[in-house]
Amino acid sequence: MFPHPVHYQREDCPTGWYINDWETANQLLSYLNTKGRSFAIFTKNNGSYVQCAGSKTRLTVEARIYVNEQQFQHFVFGSGPIQNQVDAIATTEYQITVDKSQILRMRDARLIMKPWLEGNDFPAKYTLTNITERFIEATDSPF
Repeated sequence: MFPHPVHYQREDCPTGWYINDWETANQLLSYLNTKGRSFAIFTKNNGSYVQCAGSKTRLTVEARIYVNEQQFQHFVFGSGPIQNQVDAIATTEYQITVDKSQILRMRDARLIMKPWLEGNDFPAKYTLTNITERFIEATDSPF
């Protein structure tokens, strides 16, 4: 059981629903593919979330962690240091540009998400690239 219910959503059900355990989350992740449900978002009650997009063999995982009600940090997970080689993850509607080191597999997504959803830290084996500035600049802009 999770410490608190977690809100799950995907493109064919944007309003989503609450889940209480890893077994359910794991089952929902198994539906990920680029011809239907190509993303999954799991949100905690403070607004922090972890999401993945793509397919079982090529996906990206990101997390937004709220420090307080107004401040957050946003990360992309990778399998090692940034390689400075751009690649793309296909989704149902668009492509997401990432560094080649940030293309993961479903096994990685599960290893990243499970401990966090259960109230623990993300595993240290993954590289977290802080991309918070991308979102702050977009939100602070008057345009």
